[in-house]
Amino acid sequence: MVEKFFIYRDIKSGNMTIEEKAVLNPIKRGSDVNRLTDDVFRLVYSITYSKEKIESAVGNGRSSLIATIRSRNFFPIKRHCEAIADAIIRIVDNNETSEELLFDAKDLFIQPQEK
Repeated sequence: MVEKFFIYRDIKSGNMTIEEKAVLNPIKRGSDVNRLTDDVFRLVYSITYSKEKIESAVGNGRSSLIATIRSRNFFPIKRHCEAIADAIIRIVDNNETSEELLFDAKDLFIQPQEK
């Protein structure tokens, strides 16, 4: 499965939204997932957090932020959740508005080559 997480902060309210999108239809084997267009992704879940909740969690560290963004309905795997938390920290620390993360599930099965 190919997933995309779009994380953005509303400029007026400062609230942070995470949208989880996925490719639900089959794609051609060997396709370059980095070249997939937005129209092949479907919204799976969207959640918004208050500015105060995110800033407090960021201030308490990465583990606190991960615990804050995970919920009964939104529970990305550890690797994805860590990347999402890191993106949120960058957005907050650098006063940015958004970041997009792309994951291909097949990468979870690829073992790093030993030298």
